[in-house]
Amino acid sequence: VSEFHEELLHIINQYESYLDMETLNFIQLLLNCSKVESSIWSKALETARINAKERQEIFWKIINVRNDGVMKGNLLLKSKTIASSLIDVLPRYSNPAYGRLQIISSNYNRFENCCLMVTDYETNEVKHKQVFPGQEIKKVRISADGALIGYGRRSDEGSQWQVFNISIKQNISFTYQNGATVSHIDCYCLEFPPVQSGDFAFFSISVDRRTISAWNKKNDNKFVQKFTYQISQFKIQTCQFHSTQNEIILWWKMYLSNSKRCHMQRKDERLLKCQIEIWNIEIHQRKQSIIIPEYVGLDDHDQYIAMKDSSYYYKLKAPIYESSKSIEDIVLSSDYRFIAIRTRNDKNVIVLQMDGCIVNSILNLTCIQYVDDIFFVFGKSHLFLYNRINTMCIYEYDLEDMNMEWQEYTKFLRRSSHATISIVNRVVDSCCGFMDDSPVILQLIHNCSGSKLKIKILQSNIQVERSIQLHMKTDGFENFTVKESKYRKSDGLLIIILEAQPICINEEYGQLVILTINLINQDQFIYYLDEQDRYLETYIIYSDCSNLIINQRLTKGDGDDCVIKWFTIAADPIEPKLNQKYRYEAYDDGVICKIRIDNYSGVSKLNITFSPLTLDRNIMLLWWGDRDTNLLRDCFEFKRLEYFLLENKDEFAVLQAIIKGRIRYLAKGYKHKYHCFIERPYVDRVDQIWNSRYFVKVEESTSRVILYDNQTLDIMHVINSPYIQPIKLYMNAEQTLFIYRDSQGQYG
Repeated sequence: VSEFHEELLHIINQYESYLDMETLNFIQLLLNCSKVESSIWSKALETARINAKERQEIFWKIINVRNDGVMKGNLLLKSKTIASSLIDVLPRYSNPAYGRLQIISSNYNRFENCCLMVTDYETNEVKHKQVFPGQEIKKVRISADGALIGYGRRSDEGSQWQVFNISIKQNISFTYQNGATVSHIDCYCLEFPPVQSGDFAFFSISVDRRTISAWNKKNDNKFVQKFTYQISQFKIQTCQFHSTQNEIILWWKMYLSNSKRCHMQRKDERLLKCQIEIWNIEIHQRKQSIIIPEYVGLDDHDQYIAMKDSSYYYKLKAPIYESSKSIEDIVLSSDYRFIAIRTRNDKNVIVLQMDGCIVNSILNLTCIQYVDDIFFVFGKSHLFLYNRINTMCIYEYDLEDMNMEWQEYTKFLRRSSHATISIVNRVVDSCCGFMDDSPVILQLIHNCSGSKLKIKILQSNIQVERSIQLHMKTDGFENFTVKESKYRKSDGLLIIILEAQPICINEEYGQLVILTINLINQDQFIYYLDEQDRYLETYIIYSDCSNLIINQRLTKGDGDDCVIKWFTIAADPIEPKLNQKYRYEAYDDGVICKIRIDNYSGVSKLNITFSPLTLDRNIMLLWWGDRDTNLLRDCFEFKRLEYFLLENKDEFAVLQAIIKGRIRYLAKGYKHKYHCFIERPYVDRVDQIWNSRYFVKVEESTSRVILYDNQTLDIMHVINSPYIQPIKLYMNAEQTLFIYRDSQGQYG
């Protein structure tokens, strides 16, 4: 029993942030987050079955998931929801050496219910709360023992900072060297030391970010300015405590004369000159100063060199880490054993394990969410990651966990230098769906040596694998993409829509291909669609087993740079027929296209209407009637001039083509009611819009699957698990089973 309870408590600590706070469905949380076939999972499944039978409740369980997805979820030590929106400030933390770890954060920043909260990280108990209705909090700080909090609010001078003593529940007053006493200080930011000793309280950086001040504690509610000193003629970029409570490290960018950046011929290799200084703040004395060269790059012999004063070059040692992405943040643990590196828009954090100045090992930590901030807790090897934009959660990882996959640094470098591997058979793309209600994954494989393509069909529930060699010409083309695939049960026909890009870099156009394979007799036919049109991008607006409607951006034309085409797909060997073609100028005319689907049961009868885009209400009423006019006007976006309205009996949706061949929802409705989406979710398969039970949305940013009632659009279920990170999702006809695809092209 104790082991069961310990496992249950561990899951709650790990995945607290995954609990749906609207439904508080604890059983679903356990099904989403506990290990499949574990005692917790089995008990939750048994309870779910009883509730489904007796209360008609609906639950979801994960059947199959990638192994590395399980590993990512299991490495997580804890997760905590800290804030409420992306405009809340980055949280800060106390030193656990002085007691329980305290987190300070804002909630509902800028709104009427804006407040500051200090929370016990272990128990979630709110230790302190201050309300600031409608105000904007810019930054927050907390002292090492959690007794003092600092917060900066927007003011005419830039940022107005106050310090509050939680112990005595009073604001701190500040006395300058000239004797003036104020209730707040105008400064860029202030920092409390990570270790407390003596009278030193904190330091502050001036609004212009050139001067630093030290403040001492006189009593519990009064601080006095010890000294103020101009550190630099340039703006200080970062200022933080170094190894002790008395030493700080600062750095700033240095420019040439007249504060202009130096001009380099190789802009991609240019690095502005920076100065790093270490100061003893107690005696305001500089201890060390380091100049970083303005430019680092490779010479003709692939040797790393640096340039100083625009003329002098000298060789550098090889870097300890190189990234193709922009490095946004580098943090060190308090004992200097770990260096964590965060890159822009990434779920990966690189961690280097150090032995003095030598790198011992390297860890590529793949996180559950994108990382917007990283920090170490003082005195621990625990790395904290914060997702500011999507989940507002803190994720905690123990770098000394035995399951962490550290690589020996020298072996990592050897593997990186020999990363080019010759692959003969390469999976260039894939898609998934259902065939006779059975989950199916389809892989497109390119034999690079023989320039041949083949299709591999994987049917998971009956463990069937079929390979079909394609008779398609591949000469002159590469980068084959599966746009969509469908199975027509009536004649056993597999319909695959491919796009091929030319090898020649001077040719920007692609070729759209419809491939049909009869899975009964293996007959296959290949149709090259409308080869006279050269296009940059193709968007599938609508498709079923008999119809295909596409929107293309053309590379050449007589003033018309876009076209909408409607094809019908008949039985083989009849070539797909081009029924309708509408050309328009995207930026001058725009287009409204309405597609009426009169019957959706395998074979559909379509009616398509076009008009140039106009927001003149009277003209729109003549074209589209009252409901559609209001709908389209509500969906209008500046600089977006193409709108597709699909209608199937009582259901309708407005779609829009964006970049990289993807479509997104603008609105979904039933009869005369509709809902416009603020976040604009992507459409993976248009035919999944029309279902009897759920309208399904995948939030790529949070990896959540949200199921709405198809008519009322009320939220019915939220599937949120650390083991799955879907960007696309496909459901069977009964909507009882779904396959997801993640950003790595893997399925579960």
